Amino acid sequence: MNFLRKNYGILKNPTKKNICSWLSSHRIKNFYIENNKQKKERIKKILNNVKKKKITKVTNLKRKKIWDKGWKEVYLKYKISHKLSSLFPIYQPTPGVIRLFNEFVIFKDRFIFDKLSTIFLKKIFFYFRDCKTIFDFGCGTGKNSILLKKKFPQKNVVALDRSFYSSRIIKEINNVYKFDIKFKKFDFFKPNLLIKIPQNSGVLTVTALEQVGTKFKNFLLYLKKFKPSVIVNLEPEDFFYKKNLYDSSMLKFHKKKGYLTGYIKHLKYLEKKKIIKIICIQRLYFGSEDNEALNLIVWEFLNG
Repeated sequence: MNFLRKNYGILKNPTKKNICSWLSSHRIKNFYIENNKQKKERIKKILNNVKKKKITKVTNLKRKKIWDKGWKEVYLKYKISHKLSSLFPIYQPTPGVIRLFNEFVIFKDRFIFDKLSTIFLKKIFFYFRDCKTIFDFGCGTGKNSILLKKKFPQKNVVALDRSFYSSRIIKEINNVYKFDIKFKKFDFFKPNLLIKIPQNSGVLTVTALEQVGTKFKNFLLYLKKFKPSVIVNLEPEDFFYKKNLYDSSMLKFHKKKGYLTGYIKHLKYLEKKKIIKIICIQRLYFGSEDNEALNLIVWEFLNG
């Protein structure tokens, strides 16, 4: 299934005109698409930054302290304002610069990444239509848990993260929206088997598994124990990048950060062993200046 064609009407190789039409159809204004010269200059700048800047790998233990500090800041802001935008962490190097369908699109809105992410997520959530419970692993600021609960008010939503401040944010979200989202402390590197996934459940990860690099097998073994009905991953993965200048700038950044690598290759191995079935692998051609963080990977366990 070509997810882009079915849900967005975007051609395989969209023109700038098509991109403008797509954005306008979602009432998004105040943007422009860089020309070819500007595009090449931006890629050159990205490659130069990747080469010269010191970038901490995501699997570095120091990253946990960084995330805790970031989520604490988000919690304190949200506790005061209760604005949804305060749950949008600004960690993109240049807020407002977006990769979209092989182009760089420049927006005045510094929160545009999360607003565009929401458009994609709302469509993708249809994979959970038959689930009774949805687990949002690596929930972070809880913004995706809010989207899930708004989309499926009758379903159970469980938010999971290893950060203490994520639990505080979820508690505050429940107070504001009168939701009943459950929170569980969870570490991808050391999954807690006492956290059970009941039948008819779905699993969601959004730019969360990216943090484990190549160390994703413990999480997969955890999922195998409970065999949820469907697993939906929206993650950056080295599998999607092609051999061209536009993609090479992302791949070099991806490798230096140590983002999710080998995940799809392993899923294909499991499918060959008849352990799982891959439902959809789709590049969404959407991300921040440095990389495309959201690529769609949907799969399920086979019986037996």
